[in-house]
Amino acid sequence: MAGGLKTSPLGVTQTYRWSMGRNNGRLGSPWGMPYALDPCAQREPPMTEAKDMEAMLDSIGSSEPHEVGYIPVAVSARHVHLSRATIDRVFGKGYELRTRSPLAQHGQFSAEEKVSLIGPGGRMDGVRLIGPPREHDQVEISRSDAIRLGVDAPIRQSGDLEHTPRITVQGPRGSSAIDGVICALRHIHCNEQEAARLGVVDGQIVRVKLAGHARDVTFGDVVVRVAPPFSLQLHLDTDEANAAGVVSGDYGTLLLSQS
Repeated sequence: MAGGLKTSPLGVTQTYRWSMGRNNGRLGSPWGMPYALDPCAQREPPMTEAKDMEAMLDSIGSSEPHEVGYIPVAVSARHVHLSRATIDRVFGKGYELRTRSPLAQHGQFSAEEKVSLIGPGGRMDGVRLIGPPREHDQVEISRSDAIRLGVDAPIRQSGDLEHTPRITVQGPRGSSAIDGVICALRHIHCNEQEAARLGVVDGQIVRVKLAGHARDVTFGDVVVRVAPPFSLQLHLDTDEANAAGVVSGDYGTLLLSQS
């Protein structure tokens, strides 16, 4: 395993890592699945001169959609955020999650621990936990996962958990029925400096074009989330990524039009 830091086409330092092995080095993801689903991975962006990027940024304001800048893609496989109380119930009182790998979003990490999800239609084993513990339990799955589990998971922003279905989380020391099952609304993470450079604000709904991957797709209803610890990334679930033929480390193009 090797890794380091490099600079994105927008001048933002990004983390990258790679693993030797078959399939162009796509083994050994910290999520316990192929490298293609590793949210920390980065590929080289399409070649664009700085002056071309500046021209795209200057073009904001036309009534027609304009390509504003490149956004690195992070494909998020199913995962679980647990509260302190739920961790105590399924792993034992006072249990502390162990860091497997830090994520690109500052302060978050992929944990060594996994749980099973049990719904009315089936179960899924080996689902990765994300740390640190949160105030409220949250289970993020794709629509395909929801069908397999037999739950009607709404498409929501992270933290919007009112009237979400219940599911059972099973760990080595017990199980707990929790609310908070969602399909995450596709979104862009960025900090204030990145948002200013792209010309977007927190809560804005934008479109992102994913081209050159044999299945060109433009995704609408992408919400921008701006906060100081965030790093620039477009988060897609596995269904969305498969539909577009992209993997973590690919790049999409932000599209903006005048309101």
